[in-house]
Amino acid sequence: MVAMARALMSQPRYMLLDEPSMGLAPGMATFVFDAIPRMTRDRGVGCLLVEQNARQALSIADRACVLRLGQVVLDAPAADVDWERDLEPIYFG
Repeated sequence: MVAMARALMSQPRYMLLDEPSMGLAPGMATFVFDAIPRMTRDRGVGCLLVEQNARQALSIADRACVLRLGQVVLDAPAADVDWERDLEPIYFG
């Protein structure tokens, strides 16, 4: 949260968040994921989120892009992405 607040002080137009939930307790990860949409909406900041917790990322994302071995294997509106139909085959083959 301190890193995000510090970055926002420079009034960026876009932010790249790389694994913001990494190493956090589940409650704190939820807190961070609740803050991201507020940050983008209230401050008008675009956000590129890189996150392995796909379910949590999809819950706040506008668009989903999944890479496998450096190739884009899914690019769709986040609301259209279904875990079982779209992501399980990508993650588990």
